[in-house]
This record gives sequence, structure tokens and C-alpha cells, in this order.
Amino acid sequence: MDFGDFYQATSRRTLRYAYGLTGNLHQAQDVTQEAYARAWQRWRQVSGYDDAEAWLRVVVTRLVQDWWRHLGVRRRTRLEPVLPQPAPSEDTVLLTTALKQLPPAQRQALALHYLLDLSVAQIAAETGVSEGTVKSWLSRGRAGLADSLREEADAAGLHDAGKIAEAGRRRRRTKAIATVTAAGLAVIAVVSLAVAVVRGARHDQPVHPNPSTTAHTLRRLGEPLPGSAHAAVEADMTGGRFFVAVADANALTVTALDSATGRRVWQRQVPGRHDSIGGIVATDGFVVMYTSTTADDGNGVISNQMSVLDPGTGEVWWQRPFANPDGNGPAIGEVPMGTSREVALIGDLDTGKLTAVNWRTGTVRWTLPGDGSRTIPEIARREDGYSGFGGVEYDATAAKSMLRLSPSGELRRYSLANGQWTEGWKSVPYSKSTTYLAYGGRLYFTTDTQLTTFPLWDNGSGPVVSYTANPVAPGTRETRRLWNLTPCGGDAMCLIDGGNPEEERGRNPYELVAVHPWTTANRVALDRDTFINTAGPYVLLSSGGVFDTALRPIAPQGQRTAWPVPTGTGEVLLVDRRTTDQGRWEQTALTLFDPVTARAASLGTIAMNPSWVATAPGRLLVETEAGIELYAY
Repeated sequence: MDFGDFYQATSRRTLRYAYGLTGNLHQAQDVTQEAYARAWQRWRQVSGYDDAEAWLRVVVTRLVQDWWRHLGVRRRTRLEPVLPQPAPSEDTVLLTTALKQLPPAQRQALALHYLLDLSVAQIAAETGVSEGTVKSWLSRGRAGLADSLREEADAAGLHDAGKIAEAGRRRRRTKAIATVTAAGLAVIAVVSLAVAVVRGARHDQPVHPNPSTTAHTLRRLGEPLPGSAHAAVEADMTGGRFFVAVADANALTVTALDSATGRRVWQRQVPGRHDSIGGIVATDGFVVMYTSTTADDGNGVISNQMSVLDPGTGEVWWQRPFANPDGNGPAIGEVPMGTSREVALIGDLDTGKLTAVNWRTGTVRWTLPGDGSRTIPEIARREDGYSGFGGVEYDATAAKSMLRLSPSGELRRYSLANGQWTEGWKSVPYSKSTTYLAYGGRLYFTTDTQLTTFPLWDNGSGPVVSYTANPVAPGTRETRRLWNLTPCGGDAMCLIDGGNPEEERGRNPYELVAVHPWTTANRVALDRDTFINTAGPYVLLSSGGVFDTALRPIAPQGQRTAWPVPTGTGEVLLVDRRTTDQGRWEQTALTLFDPVTARAASLGTIAMNPSWVATAPGRLLVETEAGIELYAY
């Protein structure tokens, strides 16, 4: 089949699929055209695949993930002109609005099942998860979509979901005999999905189905990766593969695991000495590890470096040590400042110099001078379902720009592609001791006692003090009290307020605080120090606890001290150590908790390191005495 025949045979199905993922017709057209442009550029290779259309859907899925991360799609070629289309109907607007509220995994499963007629087994094979997980996505997606449709209908004064379904059936019968454009076909397909979803949610499945026993049974995949009680382990996931880094006995080994089967795709020993791992980031374009080495000269001087590998083969492309001429002296030296897909950012914390490095070659692409400026990354949420070590929900690779704040108070946004600044703001407070974070169109910065917000869309409004720390108890020393600033649902920001120097422990108790723009803050008292994480609108604490947006505890009684880790499916994995006398390997109970329905399903107990776990939809990576083990559920 030549490219033209392939395009004619598959383009309408692909457009329907893209529309189901985006809920935006014009964006679906752009994504589809970009995917076919990439297929055309590689047609000699793509045409030889057993299922070229499945490869195309993978491209569409990744492009849509980029779009949901606000990266946009880089248009290369338009295969046909975009024809003017009539405004969508109220029913279609209602449905696409509801689709956008679903988690990406559920949205993709619904699109594959209802728009492309793929079976549960085919979806499981394409997404690399178990059939039980696919069934869970479809069930939860149908229920969530039906709920959203009913809520939107009530709010808009439209018919209820049943009447919308009947209208969709009439519209489908009427339009089935008409000649339609590709865009019209996409609208029909999505309205047909609304009919199937409402029918499925109301007749086939309960709105909140009980967790399936078979879907939540742990099954080990492949053979354990070698490890030891003294090893340092980190992992990341992309493209259906876990990338696992293990530093043991001064050596660093990186392994790519197929998440569907547990098969080792490749394994590589990274040159040099590596005592500990600071982090690993994997994308479809590179895998990077940040490692440290402690000198044996008795002075304990620590040196840091980064190693960049080919994600397809494990080949080490290049390595770079970070400059730290003073060793353990007062100077900090170079540190990684960002892992955007565009470039690797390396910053000197003492001078403010910023260097952008090409991921493939390690060569310098551009630099910004050491004028004392602070570099402030702009963060975005992950949309691929992977939670990472500790459940990190933010994407380290999605940024297309970053901010720089000069000592004079001028804030500028720079393009990561070329290092040129594109817009700026004045009168932003500058300090070397202040923590800065850019997220959701706002710049946040915390001092010891205040959280300040600076809107990036309005240069005239200036900074606003959003929160002030609780006063310290009489007789205690003033110290840093606000930290761990984290986005926690919508436009809210969460932080920890409290703490004392070691000799005054307990005199100023900790509080978890959720600060909402222009509203009062929610707060809850804590009995210990902790770290904040999130799973959608829910707040998770490393010390134990799952909270709703009003900071009300919702974890099951008896498991509120378990470590909660997002799974990428809407559920939370509760990691609850049951013994404390087995050293590194402790009997640990694992439970899947659904914050929406408050239902919990046990996954059993494993003798594992309860301080390390990585998850992806339907997958669990743990460290045991046998090594690093991958489980499906």
C-alpha cells in the first residue's frame, strides 16, 4: 500500500480517535495532520510495520499528550485544506466538555473502544496494561462521563443524559444517509460515543463499580533486576518502558523494562564511578541520570555528573561533570536546572550563568551570562499516568520556556529553543534566599514567613501577599516556617507551615495549608514533618494521609499513616509497613484506594523496601530482597 492509499483508508478513523482524546475538533485535525506528516517522512520504514495504523495511533497519543501539557503541536505539513465547519451542536459541546474532565488514560480507553471498535484485549496490548486495568478505565470513564453530562445538563438547563442520548440516536439516524466531511464524521462519532457511554453507565455498570478482585491481583512480570540492601535505585517511565537505574558498589547499571511483559529490552553499565543517584528522567528522545561520587581522600568531597543515554538502545551518548571548584567549600557551583525536551539546562548557583546543552551531542547551544539572575523553571503536570519515585506528578520535560529574575527585579521569559527573551515584567522582589515557583500563569515565591503571588498576565497588578505564617510560640527562635510549596488542585497552592530548630522540636506544630487565590486558606494540623504530593484534586502526604480539596481526611480508618502514591488511574496506592524489625525489607501491605468512592481493595503484602515504589497504570515497581520486581494488577 502506498502512502496515499494508507491515508485514504485510515484518516477518518484516526481523526475520530484524535477527536475523542482532545474534545477539540480543530486541534484533532492539527494532531491528525501532524501524525500523517511524520508517517510520510518515514513511510519506507512505517509501511513495513505489521500494523502501521497502530504506530500512527501511538504518534497521535503522544501529540495529544503534548497538547494537554500546553506545548501545542508543531505544524509541518497540511495534507488538505481545513474547510469551514458549522458551529457544534449543544449536545456536542456538552460531551466534549465532559470528555476534557476525564483523566487521559480513561479518555484514551474510551476513544479506542468506542471510536475505533478495539476490544479490551487489543487496548491492553496497545497501551501495555492488563485487561483488568482497561476494564477499570472503561468503567470509570463511562461513570465519570455520565456524571459530568448530567451535571452539565442540569447547570445549562438542557435535557438530562437520557434525552441527550435519544437526541443523539435521532441525529445519528438522520446523518447516516448524508454525505459528510471528515469533521462532520468526527462529530457523529463523538455523539455516538455519548449514546454508548450513557447507556453503559446507566444499564451495564454501576456508577461507582466495586473494585474487581481479578483486576487487583498482583502478578509478577519477568525476572527481578539485581539489587542489594546497599543499592540506590531510581526509575522513570515513558513509551511503555520503565527505565531503572541501580547504583551499587560504585557502579551504575541502567535497564529498560517492557512494562507489558517485564522483558529486559536492554541493560547498560554506565562508565565511571557512581555512589548515589540524584534522579533519572526518561523521554522518547533521551534518558538522563544525575549521580554523585564521594572521594576516598578522607575529606568527603562530593562530585556530581550527568549521563545521557539513547532510550532505544542504552548507548551512552555523553557524560558531563558539574563544576564545583571549591569541593565542599562555600561555593555551590553547577547544578541541573531543567530537563526540557528542548535542551538540558545547567546553572551556576553562585554566578547565575545558565548553559543550554544539546541532548544528543552534549554541545552547548546557547548561554546566558552570570549576572546574578535566578533561573525559575515553569512546571506542568504529567499526563502519562506515571507517578515516579515518591509519586511525583509534575512533568520535568514539558517546558518550552523558563523565567529569569535579575537582581534589579526584572523578570523575563526566555525561549528554550534559542535562549532569546520573549516578554518581561518589572518590580518583582529578588532574593537569593527566596524560593520561586512558576505554575499556572503565576509566579509564587516564599520567604521564611510569607507566600507572595505575582500574576504573569497582568504587569500592572504587582505582587500580592497570599499567606503569612503563624507566629512562633513565645520563647522560641524565629526560623524558616514556610516550605514545600506545591500545586494541589485547580489554582490552589499547598505548603507546610511550622517547625523549629532541632533543640526546640515540637514547640511550633506543623500545619498543612491550602491557599486559594482571593480566598481564605484551608488548613489541617499535623503531628510531624512531611512532604506534599497530589493526585488530581486530592492532597497526599508522605507521612500518611489523603485529603480532599477542603483538607478533610478521606483515607480509610486504620490506614491514615500509610504512604499514599498516585497510580495514574485516579486510584491511590497506600503503602503501609507492618513490621519494623527486618531492616531494609519490611512486610508491607499494599492497598488500592479510590478517593471518589472511598472504596479500598487489598493487593496483599510484600516483604519490600517500604520507602521506595514506582507506579504506572496497572503496574507496580518495588524493591525486594530478590531485586527490583515489576508487578501487574
